[in-house]
Amino acid sequence: AESGGKGLSDKKKLELVEKSVHHLDLFVSSFRWLHGTATTDEDKEEQRRSIKESEESGVLEWFLSAQFLKARLLGKIETVPFQRSSCEMYRWLVEFAEHRLPAGSESFRAEFSVAKQMLELLPTKIERM
Repeated sequence: AESGGKGLSDKKKLELVEKSVHHLDLFVSSFRWLHGTATTDEDKEEQRRSIKESEESGVLEWFLSAQFLKARLLGKIETVPFQRSSCEMYRWLVEFAEHRLPAGSESFRAEFSVAKQMLELLPTKIERM
């Protein structure tokens, strides 16, 4: 990412990533049942309905895309803490897709594939840092 012939400084990249992740967190937190963990049977049923309605309306894709973008942004900072955070976000995405997306869901298919690959690759990258 260049601007006027000069690359962004590491400090500026870090600042942009942190601000972006903060705003994505605000967006994601508005989807209570998509990112939360239901504990009662009643809440679990409401959560299932919410996921189905979100997928039908296209909102589930927005939610998962925001989570995916957070993982990608965190991975842009070449430090162990940011790489670990990125890896954890990819792990969350893979688990969400495997356990909470309805069977046969078309939402998030390409991103899910990338998230699985990153989850395999990042631990090795972190180990080498």
